Formats: sequence, structure tokens, C-alpha cells
Amino acid sequence: MAMVPWTDEQREAFVRSQFNAQQDHYGRKYPTASHDVILSNGRQVGHLYVARLEKEIRIVDLTLLPTERNYGMGSYLLKQLLEEAQRENKVTRIYVEEFNPSLSLFKRLGFNATEQEGFHVLMEHTPATTTDSVG
Repeated sequence: MAMVPWTDEQREAFVRSQFNAQQDHYGRKYPTASHDVILSNGRQVGHLYVARLEKEIRIVDLTLLPTERNYGMGSYLLKQLLEEAQRENKVTRIYVEEFNPSLSLFKRLGFNATEQEGFHVLMEHTPATTTDSVG
């Protein structure tokens, strides 16, 4: 957005409208999803939207501030969700952009690509069998 000749107020209004549109979409598509603010040392550093559906845990959105990435926080949150999915025998799914660096994190945690829509890859983690373990 730095290349767009907008004032700070215009940029802020655009970002706010995009955020509101995203929230509206999530609310319509996943009306029962939980929305958690991620805190670190009392500061808001991200958010996590999770839809707990009948047969799956759908990670709708997991976002951390760039300065908070690569410290294990995302891995920790994902492992917690995978443990929940294991207990409930549910598949865990998330769409990830094919160019998103977090794709390697999902692969490391045992997610597999199952389909692609445009540049979004559906990543899926199936519950472990008794001889497998999460993480």
C-alpha cells in the first residue's frame, strides 16, 4: 500500500473496510466460530478464528504480527488445536496461500495439501492412529 498515493487517513479507512468485510464474511460462513485475541506480555499480537464443526476443526484465520513470528507461538497454538482434534477424532483444516511462509510450518506439523483453489491451498491434518503422535 505504500505505493498507493493515499493519505494516512485513506489507507487506514481502506484497511478498516477490508477488515470489516473479512469479519462479515467469517461471521456469515462460520457463525459459531470462536475469535480469540492472542496476547504476549499483555500486548495484542494476533488473532485466531476457529470453527469447531461436527467432523472437523476449521482454522478460519491465524494471524500473528510479523515481529511475533518464528518464536514458537504459532506452533504452540496449532499443536493445541491438533491435540483437541485428536481427542475428538476430527480432521483439522486451513486454507493457506501458496506463497505464505507458514505453509512450511503446517507441513512440519503433519498437514498435507488436499486441494487448491486459485492460490489458496487446503491443508489437512487427520487424527493420528494409536501408533502415531501429534506434533
